[in-house]
Amino acid sequence: MARKPSEPALPPDVTRLRAEMDRLNARLAADVQARARLALEIARAKAAHGLAAADPKREQTMLRRVLDEAPAGFERCDLARIFKTIFVVSRELVVASAEPAAGRSSPCEPPRAKTGRKRSRR
Repeated sequence: MARKPSEPALPPDVTRLRAEMDRLNARLAADVQARARLALEIARAKAAHGLAAADPKREQTMLRRVLDEAPAGFERCDLARIFKTIFVVSRELVVASAEPAAGRSSPCEPPRAKTGRKRSRR
């Protein structure tokens, strides 16, 4: 985002640190997306073997391992909250992949009303 002419230039260390944050955000997003793809692969493999999609014991084991191995930074409870959210969204992704799309263009959008007519734009 370009700065406004009336705003003073940021100190070089702030600019450098922000660039590093941007790189980490991109890497984090890529890793979360890779995790989502893997969750879908695991769900397909489990379905092929007649296993239940959800495994709360496995989630607890993964969470405990993440918390035990995490370097300093976030408090344990905050890191747990982040990973529990990832687990919930992953389960929702797996469920959504097994069901019809129900008229959604994105799982983050509410279903569109099906009227059978196109709206005219005026």
